[in-house]
Amino acid sequence: MYSQAELLTILHTPAQGDASIILAYQLIAAKLNIAAGSDPTPVADLIAQADALLAAFDGKLPYGVAPSTSVGQQMVSIAATLDDYNNERLTPDCGTAIVVEGPVTAIELNIIIINEIRIWLGPDDPLLTVIQIGDVLRVEGHYEEIEGVVVLVAAVVLFVGPEVIEGPVTEIRGNIVVINNIEIWLDPDDPLLLVIRIGDTLRIEGNYTVRRGRLVVVVVVLLFVFDDDDETYIIIDDDDDYDECKNPPPPWAPAHGWRRKCGG
Repeated sequence: MYSQAELLTILHTPAQGDASIILAYQLIAAKLNIAAGSDPTPVADLIAQADALLAAFDGKLPYGVAPSTSVGQQMVSIAATLDDYNNERLTPDCGTAIVVEGPVTAIELNIIIINEIRIWLGPDDPLLTVIQIGDVLRVEGHYEEIEGVVVLVAAVVLFVGPEVIEGPVTEIRGNIVVINNIEIWLDPDDPLLLVIRIGDTLRIEGNYTVRRGRLVVVVVVLLFVFDDDDETYIIIDDDDDYDECKNPPPPWAPAHGWRRKCGG
């Protein structure tokens, strides 16, 4: 039996031609994917064979098995099939994702570390320009061996807790509004798209994600900010049925912005 710390050490150990480590990478990844809900049927026998091969050695990994030996060839062969399984090439319809959530504790180029798990993002992923140590992320992905190390390849990355952006709308493209050079995505059917105009000052709470290869913020809450002399009046909308013109400011509040927008 191996502890979590020991398994993490194995996953971070370069294979360096050791068939036992090559097999361990894929075996650990397969068991983690199964624990996350993947169908074990295609590899159940292979996992049993892999366990038996490793159990034949005394002590704990690594065992220094040359790939050219008979046992080494068996290990590498099983590892190759498990690699197909871990990359959903054996079970393309069984794509249950592994979910990791927690604060980012380290960033190594395009690899972020959460809960001691190494999470791989594409080197050109625009999220790498905004992720910082301490950010709380929710990552969905699958385990895969990349450059001799097993990592969680991120398919979906979401910031836990909304990002806040405030400023004037400088551009509108369909369901996308641009504020501070950041693309803000609204639902295409959001009725607010009928009233938002260039120049409106908005306060957005949302989550960074990647759409069509670009870094964007998906709206959770949208607020109109109207400046009336020395006071600021804010209209909040996180409900598709909200109609700001049916909700005038109270009598004591200056309302030039609301009257300008709603014709009151």
